[in-house]
Amino acid sequence: MDFGLQNRVAFVSGSSKGMGKAAATIMAEEGAKVVITGRGHESVFSTVEEIINSTNNSNVIGIPGDLTTKEGVQSAVHQTIDRWGTIDIAVSNVYGPPSQGKAFQSVIEEDWFQSYQQQVMHVVYLTSEVIPYMKMNRWGRLINIGSSTSKEPPRGVPTVTGNTVRPAVVGLQKSLSYELAEYGITVNNVLPGATETDRFRNERVKLKESGQKIVNDRGGTSTTVITAPWEEIPMGRFADPKEIGAVIAFLASQQASYVTGVTIQVDGGRMRSLF
Repeated sequence: MDFGLQNRVAFVSGSSKGMGKAAATIMAEEGAKVVITGRGHESVFSTVEEIINSTNNSNVIGIPGDLTTKEGVQSAVHQTIDRWGTIDIAVSNVYGPPSQGKAFQSVIEEDWFQSYQQQVMHVVYLTSEVIPYMKMNRWGRLINIGSSTSKEPPRGVPTVTGNTVRPAVVGLQKSLSYELAEYGITVNNVLPGATETDRFRNERVKLKESGQKIVNDRGGTSTTVITAPWEEIPMGRFADPKEIGAVIAFLASQQASYVTGVTIQVDGGRMRSLF
């Protein structure tokens, strides 16, 4: 399928690895001009080189920086505009809240503010910077990569700050979908379930080494903090980042022009709710 992304400018935050990288790679394959961002200078530019080589698309650039800050977002967006003049697609994707693994009474005030800054204000900053260009073009795609915990916080999993602040982004995106529809701008959320990213694997290893209780899965390494056991996922496995990236790329496509204000869970069928 031709996604109609040829020469569209796609800005993907947190795209040097994981789901962001997967989405950026697919959009590059579709002919988009892609901006790779992340905190690590080396990982950003190695990802740029990798995507250029694998897609034969030379219109891929890297902009390292901390996109959880207003200044970081403004700098990255302005560099993109200087290079390509506009931004058509903006994918919000930042690392998880700082209190992963803490019970409520162990979460300090700083954790709450940092969680809100990372998960909510990053989306606010990025949206504020890019919508003037999308309005001008009367075409745009705003996509947030969240978590299935936004819709169904898992029992027995101490991710209280994420469970609290992530739903705020869903509310924000729904509100924006009303406001921006007349400009041809769609606004959607993608909620991945357990996905085999580097961070996911590292957290599982850290928990195992800490001696905390581990829930057995088919591979014997799943943790109560990071994911539910295998048997709760009907597909019987964790997601490949490419499977999340494909959904994001579709929402960015011309074919998804009538899809807005929705929250799509990509969790292998784990969530039990009808909607």
